[in-house]
Amino acid sequence: MNLSIRRHNWVRLSVIVLLTAVTPTVLGAELYSPEQLLELLRARDAMLDNVELKYAESGVVIIPPYQPWRRGETTSPAAPAKPERCAYTDHVQLVVRGVDTTLIRTRDDKLTDETAAGLKVLNPYQKTSNTRRLFREISKFDMTGRGSTVLDISSSAAVPVDLVREVRMKAEFAHGLGFGKRIKQIEEVSRNEGRIVAKGTIGIWWEDISRFELELDEDLVVRRASILSDVKGSITGFEVTTVETVTYKAMKLARKGTFGRFDGGITWLDGRTEGKRGSGNEVSISHEDLRTQLSDENYEALTDFPREPGMQVNDKIAGVTYFIGPNGAPELNDIDLSDLQRLWASGDLELGMTEALDDRGNNGIKSEDTKEAMPVASGQLSGDRITSGGASANGKEDGAALQKPVTIARRISVWSYTLISAIVVLLSTLMTILIRSRCKRNVES
Repeated sequence: MNLSIRRHNWVRLSVIVLLTAVTPTVLGAELYSPEQLLELLRARDAMLDNVELKYAESGVVIIPPYQPWRRGETTSPAAPAKPERCAYTDHVQLVVRGVDTTLIRTRDDKLTDETAAGLKVLNPYQKTSNTRRLFREISKFDMTGRGSTVLDISSSAAVPVDLVREVRMKAEFAHGLGFGKRIKQIEEVSRNEGRIVAKGTIGIWWEDISRFELELDEDLVVRRASILSDVKGSITGFEVTTVETVTYKAMKLARKGTFGRFDGGITWLDGRTEGKRGSGNEVSISHEDLRTQLSDENYEALTDFPREPGMQVNDKIAGVTYFIGPNGAPELNDIDLSDLQRLWASGDLELGMTEALDDRGNNGIKSEDTKEAMPVASGQLSGDRITSGGASANGKEDGAALQKPVTIARRISVWSYTLISAIVVLLSTLMTILIRSRCKRNVES
C-alpha cells in the first residue's frame, strides 16, 4: 500500500514538474511566430519615416599625419605630425522620408582645448544628402573667407546602400530598430530570461551573406544584436547594445546605444566567438529629440542646400567648379556654357548647373524644358523598404495604426498565456483528484 501511494505521488510530481517545465517553453517559443515577429519589426521600422531624429554621437577618431607632398606644401599647423586619437562629440540631425536621407552634423564646441586642437582638420559642420538621386555635401571648414564653405554635387551611388544610408543604419540600430526592413528571414524565435531572442539572415549591403541574433524586450526594442557579414570572403562583425526607453506617442525607442563595427569576427549573444575580431571602431549614441510627420515645408527647409556668398561649388556632374558671388549668384565668367546646355538638353545633367543656368536667363533653355529629378520608386531598393504594415510612402499617418498589429499580437499572446495556464492548472487539479481517489481505494482495500 505504501509503495502504491509513493508510486502515485511520484507520478503526480512528475506530471506537475513536466507541465511546469513545458509551459514556459511553449509560451516563450510561441509568443511570436517568426513570420509574426518579422511583420511587427517591419511595422515598427516603418514608423520612423518622414521624421527628424536628433541625437549625439561620441567616439574616437584617428587623425592621420599631414602629408605635405600631396599638395606640394611643406608644413601644416593644423594637422598632426603623427597619427592622433581624439575624442569627439557630434550633434546630428537625421532627416528621412522613404529612402531619401539627409544628415546634418555639427561638431560640439564644448570640447577641451587639447581635443579641439587635434580636431581642427575635421569639419565643424557638414550636411550630406542623397535626395533627388544626387549626392550633395556641404562642408564648412575652420577658416573664413572665400572657399571656407564647399558644396560638392555628384550622381548618387548606383548601389542599394550608399554612405548616407550606412550612417542612417547606424543611428537606427543604436535606437533599437531598423533591423526588420533588412531581415531576410527569421529562422528561430525563443525566450531567454524575459527577453525575446531571434535568429536568422539579414542583408546589410547587397552582396553580403549575413546572419544575426537579436535580443528584444516586450516592446520589441532591440537591446542586443550581433551580426556577422561575409562579402565574398571579407568578414565584418557588428555589435549593438541599447539601454533605457523613450516614448513618442505609439513609438518606443532606445534612449542610449552603442554601435560597434569590427573586422574579422563576432561575439554572439550566448558568448560564443566566431573568427578573430580585428580592428574596428565603436560609437555611443544618445537620443535628443524626435519630430514626426514633417510637413512638406519643414522637410524642404531641412533638406535644402542654400548657396552662400564665397561658397565653392564642385559640380562633378557637369565637370565644373565655380564660386558664389557676393550677390548670391554663380560666377560663371570663365565657364563655357555650350557643353552644359548640351548635357541639360540630353537629360544627363539632373541638377548641377541648372540653378546657375537659370540665373543667367536660361541661356537659351526654355523654362518648359526644365526637368525634375525622377524620385526613387517606393520599395525599389531592398536595403530600405519604404512601406510596411500599411504605412504610406510619405509616412504622414499617426503611427498608432502601425502600432495596432503589435498591440493585437500582444493581447493574443496574453490570452494564450492565460488559456494555457488555466489548462495546466485544470490538468494538475484533475490529476490530483484522480490520484487521491485511487489512493483512497487502495487504502480501503
